Amino acid sequence: MFWLVLACTGSDGDSASAAQDRGEAQELVLPSLEGIDLEAAYLEAVQLALTTTTSAAWTGHVSALDTRQTGCPDAYLGIPDALEFEDEELEDAPGLFWQDYCRLAGGLYYRGYVAWNGEVELDGDKNTSSGQVLSGERQMYGDGVIGVGDELYFELDGEVSDAVYSVEANGYSRWTYSSLLDATVRGTRAFDDKSATPGGWRSDLYLYASGGDVDYIELRGDTYYQEHRIQERFDSSQLHLTVQGELGAGPEDCLLEPIGWMGLRDENAYWYDLVFLPGAGEELGEHDYENPDYVACDGCGTLYVRGLQQEEIGQVCIDFSELFSGDTVELPRAEDFVLTLRDVTTEGP
Repeated sequence: MFWLVLACTGSDGDSASAAQDRGEAQELVLPSLEGIDLEAAYLEAVQLALTTTTSAAWTGHVSALDTRQTGCPDAYLGIPDALEFEDEELEDAPGLFWQDYCRLAGGLYYRGYVAWNGEVELDGDKNTSSGQVLSGERQMYGDGVIGVGDELYFELDGEVSDAVYSVEANGYSRWTYSSLLDATVRGTRAFDDKSATPGGWRSDLYLYASGGDVDYIELRGDTYYQEHRIQERFDSSQLHLTVQGELGAGPEDCLLEPIGWMGLRDENAYWYDLVFLPGAGEELGEHDYENPDYVACDGCGTLYVRGLQQEEIGQVCIDFSELFSGDTVELPRAEDFVLTLRDVTTEGP
């Protein structure tokens, strides 16, 4: 038996291969940054990450379930053993889920399944010195879609969870919020035309934020935007940042510059990484940065494109203070943590 293998390459491939055979260094072609506002692009990536939370998935699911009709979908009390949760406490809690493959005459359809559970406690009075305390957590897991005709109302493929704790009293406010995503979330009920990311996203992102008495943001993970493009160019972001605001800051904290790095990816899969070097007052580990240019608290980072430092661009400086000028994240309310079997099985419109 004979095998005939044919391979075709263009002139660029031929020249690159020939150069490699000769041991010559090949020039790495870098994309142009003309017309790109890097400061605005990186700041937008952080702002979008603060909206990429479990709340978008949860509220979109609740809204989509308003379309339910008798027998479509079938809903159940108690999560089956086949749907396992990573959080054992939530796995043991009473849960709900729908599972169906149904289509009605009007074109409404439910396919797959979504399981969820939530717990919330609300105690006290805001007008007293001890205040009102809210504590809630919820989780949703699924591989399901809801829609009508050609319109996709909601899709969840993966797992999302979040938790909120807040205290409000006379002259005092304190809240913390965390969200953990490993899911694709899409649909018009989760992202309308006014949404910052109308096409939804695929995200593996952890967010922790606090406010009231301590302004603080921590972001770890990455997100791909289904339709939205930052600066009409970047379809993904990767963030490993902690940002300290003025409230609750210590004497050694740098309020101008975050700790960590952030990346943007364009549609050609080229990464543009912005690295913020540690400040003098931070934990440096085994590193010893004695050069003041490296430890300056100036809000500026070093840009790398395809792994190469862009010396001709210099430092990229971003003002992160506006992240704390309003509501850092949209906090869920107490009623947002509870979606009962009665809510689901009551006949919709």
